[in-house]
Amino acid sequence: MARVLVRMKGVCVSRGESPGFPAVDWTISEGQHWAILGDSGSGKSLLIDALIRQAPLGAGTISYFFDSTTLPARFPPPGSISTFSSSESRRFLAGRLGYIQARWEGSAQLQAGPARELLNAGSDWKLIKSLRIDQVLDRPIISLSSGEFRKFMLARALSGAPRLLVLEDPFSGLDRESAGELRQCLESLCRSPRPGLVMMISKPEDLLEGISHLIEVENYRVVRMGPLSRTAVIALREGSSRERIRPALREKVGQKTAGQTIIEMRDVGVRYADSQILQGINWTVQEGENWAVLGPNGAGKSTLLSLVTADNPQAYANDIRLFGRRRGSGESIWDIKQQIGSVSPELQLCYPPEVTALEVVCSGLFDSIGLYRSCSTEQEAGANAWLDNLGTPGAGPRTFWSLSAAEQRLVLLARALIKRPRLLVLDEPCLGLDASHVERFLSRLDDVCQRQPTTVLYVTHRPEELPPNTSHVLKLERGRIVSVGTVSSA
Repeated sequence: MARVLVRMKGVCVSRGESPGFPAVDWTISEGQHWAILGDSGSGKSLLIDALIRQAPLGAGTISYFFDSTTLPARFPPPGSISTFSSSESRRFLAGRLGYIQARWEGSAQLQAGPARELLNAGSDWKLIKSLRIDQVLDRPIISLSSGEFRKFMLARALSGAPRLLVLEDPFSGLDRESAGELRQCLESLCRSPRPGLVMMISKPEDLLEGISHLIEVENYRVVRMGPLSRTAVIALREGSSRERIRPALREKVGQKTAGQTIIEMRDVGVRYADSQILQGINWTVQEGENWAVLGPNGAGKSTLLSLVTADNPQAYANDIRLFGRRRGSGESIWDIKQQIGSVSPELQLCYPPEVTALEVVCSGLFDSIGLYRSCSTEQEAGANAWLDNLGTPGAGPRTFWSLSAAEQRLVLLARALIKRPRLLVLDEPCLGLDASHVERFLSRLDDVCQRQPTTVLYVTHRPEELPPNTSHVLKLERGRIVSVGTVSSA
């Protein structure tokens, strides 16, 4: 009989003010490979956090194969359970990213030390090379792009020969080539009884053919649990093809009249030590244009955006004009930030757990991560109005981390919009969302763009997730522009 790795009995679990699972019985045995499938906000992450002891139980018990009369000094003990999740990423970054701008400052990067030193012993170098992160390991961890950081954390999770591997949306944020390489690696793992795999996904197309068991979750309830045949896996994947953006919406693109120049870059380059991150960038964005910024992980997209959002001090060494004024001509970064709203994976990770959704939105008025001053009654009313307009009514008093991933994205969008910015910078805003919540996010964004004059920069690895009002496309590869122009010419 296969050894039991984890057994849940009558587990009731919730987080903050969010709904919770009433009673879950679940046994994971050696040789099994599980997928947890459900829409954004269904409760998948909460179930994962309960599994890895990151959420307190209201009732029930969870026993592990390494349990004994003496509790281990740490959980999980080495070589037992390895995890890739948003909560694991937050713990890893704690103390390493003191403030979000630090990742772009040379002195902070030098103090941080190379990413190579933070890899686990026994790392899988074949996987590291296939994910193309071997070339960035000599850079500080805080300098990695969001995609590079996700691949680094995946490599850490996959090292050390764990008995159980727990992965939360592993394909999100990866370019198609990297996602394909990771899929091959995980399919290979599924052909072996060890490690066991528990993989949380929002899209059925992310199912691996080697998955042997499935849990489906809806509204914090387990609606299906049990074995899954390879035929069933293929049927689920083929039945989940997502409808593309409607051509009728594309026909509306380009009808806006261009206004003032919002961004102008001339022969811009960024270098850290021996690494050339951007080179020869010439780019102009006019008011009223909405840009997609595309490119593989490590292409330089995050660094490009950091020059726009006034986070990167190397802007002063380049010929860059924002809102008609050259950087370094006496303006403060706060003058620039007052005109910009942004959403990014790093921003989401940096908020402390006790902050409420209302405080997150209000912090956008002051461009801070956390709220460190009092807001007026009118400001709080405005923040709640944005939460209502974006489809998250009543979220204000709830803690940010008690919200689902989709709700967190909408709260961050409200934070970005509360000061009615001229420029909206969205870096992978739909990361990890299922198709219905992607459509919801894009619909809310489209409504905002129709109501107020906002220029949008939108970064994604999935062209099918581009907003319908996208007018221009910039493609980067290896720090250089490989194509730039209107949607019709891209």
